[in-house]
Amino acid sequence: VKGLTTKLRLEILNKIPALQMVKMEHRMAFAKTLKPVLFARGEVIIKEGDVGDAFYIIEHGSAVVSRRCIGGGEVELATLSLNDYFGEIALLISAPRTATVRAKLKCSCLYATKADFEDLIAPAATKALETKNTKQLQYAAMNKVPLFQTLSPLERRKILSVMGHAHFGAGEYICTQGEVGNAMYILLHGEVKVLIKRGSADDDTPPEE
Repeated sequence: VKGLTTKLRLEILNKIPALQMVKMEHRMAFAKTLKPVLFARGEVIIKEGDVGDAFYIIEHGSAVVSRRCIGGGEVELATLSLNDYFGEIALLISAPRTATVRAKLKCSCLYATKADFEDLIAPAATKALETKNTKQLQYAAMNKVPLFQTLSPLERRKILSVMGHAHFGAGEYICTQGEVGNAMYILLHGEVKVLIKRGSADDDTPPEE
């Protein structure tokens, strides 16, 4: 039996609220990573209370959603069929499943793990997070500099908006004693050594810490 096309997979992913923050290009790539898996009649696909690590879309067959009752036993909540999805929260956070899903009949699904999702989404999300955190670090560091403490928060943020970024390798000089300065630096990550060269400019004695 022919499975869901990439186009249909994407249409389903586009309906999932938990994935609305994901860029379309990443949703398309994610749709292509979905893998087929087959469950026998009555087989548990996800179990209430287990920590979720996968997301599913039903390609063929049906499944029953149930939840444990306080007094014991289970109550059926819904029946899922073609193109229905479940377990999407597991892509975003590690949390216990809130219900059990069993194959009602022989059930064919497409699935992806949290690791699959993170491999696609994490680079872009990390980049955005690093950008946000960098601005926060810059603003916190700026607040500690006496030169900026007399400025209003708005004025500090205006300066922050035009600050650039520079990366230096181990052993690389950031600024050199005796040169005319044309920039100031705020250290966000790593460590630096401050060295002072004593004696004349022609002296070959190494700088001292």
